[in-house]
Amino acid sequence: MKFLILAITLSTLCQAEVDKLTSPNGQYKIEYIDALPHETNVELKNAKTGKVLDSAISYGYDPENYREIAWSPNSRYLAVITRGTRTSIQVQVFSFVDDKVDEITMPIYRVGDGSWKGGRSSFNKHIKWDGTTLTFYCYGDKFEGSGNLDLIPEDWYHYDITMRFGELGQAADPKVISIVATKPKWQGEQDAALKAQE
Repeated sequence: MKFLILAITLSTLCQAEVDKLTSPNGQYKIEYIDALPHETNVELKNAKTGKVLDSAISYGYDPENYREIAWSPNSRYLAVITRGTRTSIQVQVFSFVDDKVDEITMPIYRVGDGSWKGGRSSFNKHIKWDGTTLTFYCYGDKFEGSGNLDLIPEDWYHYDITMRFGELGQAADPKVISIVATKPKWQGEQDAALKAQE
């Protein structure tokens, strides 16, 4: 009986992962193909005809699939988290109109008081759509040589990003509508906070 429950659970989890690859309207899908690091390993397809609409790379540093996938409810946009370098994990957004796919150039969303430009480390996670509004969590080092997050937390930024995109029928026009700073939990809660971010 335990094996049957485990098999059903695994089957449900596998189906959930497959469902993430397909847009809510069932029109588009992501398909991974075998490739070496820094080579195209993703095809964006019309799910009904099988036509390849575009290709992409889901990783730069490690050979892995997209870390996170989120389709907008209207199937117009696909947001993904991808590994850029050893010290960066980034957000990419694709726009789907009919059988045309465009990668949207993301605006600069790292903020500060003007005294820092940002170092090598930049990480994003927890992408989520609400209509055509995308939110995600972003953190990284404020400047080159910021050091270890565990040792010098004040040299790292943490905040949530909210971005609104054009509605269906309008040109894709990503705009940062708000940046909400998050207050990291250090002191006694540091380990738990860091673990929660992984």
